[in-house]
Amino acid sequence: MQLSPISLEQIGVIITVISVVVGVILGLQSAKDWAKSRNAGLFLQYQLQTFDKEFMENLIEINSSWSWKDTGEFWTKYGPESNPKEFAKFSTVGTVFDSMGVLLKRKYIPVDMVPELMIIGIMAFWEKVGPFASQLSIDMQRPRAFENIEYLVKEIKKQDGIRSQID
Repeated sequence: MQLSPISLEQIGVIITVISVVVGVILGLQSAKDWAKSRNAGLFLQYQLQTFDKEFMENLIEINSSWSWKDTGEFWTKYGPESNPKEFAKFSTVGTVFDSMGVLLKRKYIPVDMVPELMIIGIMAFWEKVGPFASQLSIDMQRPRAFENIEYLVKEIKKQDGIRSQID
């Protein structure tokens, strides 16, 4: 049996197919790199907000100075009608942590990108707010109000478990 020589046309088709495959691979890699770059930019933008002096002062005040025995006392001391400025602080801090939970949940950032100093603040905030989160959500008529913050805390705890095993 004799093999027929490959024609120029067949060589052209083979080169075209290889070029398309290589182009697709390079395009996918480029899209992946762009997505990583976009996510890093998004996270840096978030970081600028969280390390803003006013935000940090609000977080420290809530974590170290605020106290309440139940949600009724919370609303009396820090609620939007009784104390709008304090509620604005609470809402700002909660919203930033909620956003970070969303970034983690949607896999825009990995949990190990959360700075240690911010983890301290997040955990202290949740230690204070977590026991009341369900009732606060009901009171605000937003049943999922603290869901993303709780997710953030759970992911940090998982990561801390890994960190402590490594140390």
